[in-house]
Amino acid sequence: MKIAYLSGAYKNSGDFLIEKRAVELIRHVYPEAEIVRFLRNEIADNTTAINCCDFAVIGGGPIFKQTLKGYMPLDLYCREIQRPTMILGGGWYGRNGSSFTMRGYRFDSQTKDFLKHVYASGFGFSCRDLQTLNILRANGFSRSVMTGCPAWYDTRYVGQDEFRRESEEIRKIYVSDPSKLYNLDSLLLLVDYLTERFPGAALTVLFHRGIEKDAFTSGKSASALTECVRKLEEKGVAVRDISFGAEGFSAYDDCDLHIGFRVHAHIYNLSVRNRTILLEEDGRGAGVNETLGMPSIRAYDDRTNVSNRCLNMARYGAVQYQKPNPSLVNELDNYLALLQSIDYAYLTNAFRLQNTCYEHMLAYLRQLSEGAAYSE
Repeated sequence: MKIAYLSGAYKNSGDFLIEKRAVELIRHVYPEAEIVRFLRNEIADNTTAINCCDFAVIGGGPIFKQTLKGYMPLDLYCREIQRPTMILGGGWYGRNGSSFTMRGYRFDSQTKDFLKHVYASGFGFSCRDLQTLNILRANGFSRSVMTGCPAWYDTRYVGQDEFRRESEEIRKIYVSDPSKLYNLDSLLLLVDYLTERFPGAALTVLFHRGIEKDAFTSGKSASALTECVRKLEEKGVAVRDISFGAEGFSAYDDCDLHIGFRVHAHIYNLSVRNRTILLEEDGRGAGVNETLGMPSIRAYDDRTNVSNRCLNMARYGAVQYQKPNPSLVNELDNYLALLQSIDYAYLTNAFRLQNTCYEHMLAYLRQLSEGAAYSE
């Protein structure tokens, strides 16, 4: 079996983690498979090579966004790619996790045509969270199944529902950076809180999309990140850049607690059975926490804009005036106290749910050899 893996990993370490875990899952089910990697923004240059494979697999990411314009060449894919295509653990994207945003979620015509084209391969859709499952079924894609994101699964720990590290002492705390620039001040407040709350712990902040100006980072973003790093270093906090690969995630293996803004930092730590708390920046974070039964701590202020114009914009994921949550530290402090009082039961329950969803993921992948209802 020859599989074309269509990757969206360009810079963000989380995208590289999705790719790494997706390939590991495919190899777990099909040890003899040949997997050929193609970047999604280079599909136009590789249509012949992709069509020489038996299947194409798109792993994770917000492939169920309302518009995929700029995400991949939709019309060309529908016109030129002849191989049956599987979406593995794809997700929606919403600026917030409100039910209102999800109820109004509709795909633009070009995106829906692409999704129908892929859906015709006969595999159905594999979803990374409950919100995505609900959205797909509401839009007519009834053969959708909750498998979780490929990044949920480290095969070394699948089946375990206890913490990997036995010590309850918090000596090393790793903090993941925000993806939204307006949350950089919240990051600094978070570091101050953790320094006071855990005075004996060493703090490290990991930047998943880097801290330097490059083709993926605007001058304004790079300037804001540079200033944030300067302030962190003044506070005596270590900083690491883990962009452009999945290898940097191994840093989390050495931590006693992760707290931060990156969804895939949270997912990685769950996958290796670490203590972890996600500060949700948008609907992606809400999705993983709700699906795995963990409370929501929102990094943004979720007070509803009351004007009809703002509500209509919210429906299409374009909420204006997004601001940091002014109660973030207080909510985090309360949740930490609760977690400790219940012996981190929210997390151990999440491990059990991951173990169950893993079986759904394997069953979904086995369709490649079972021959889904695809006809050329």
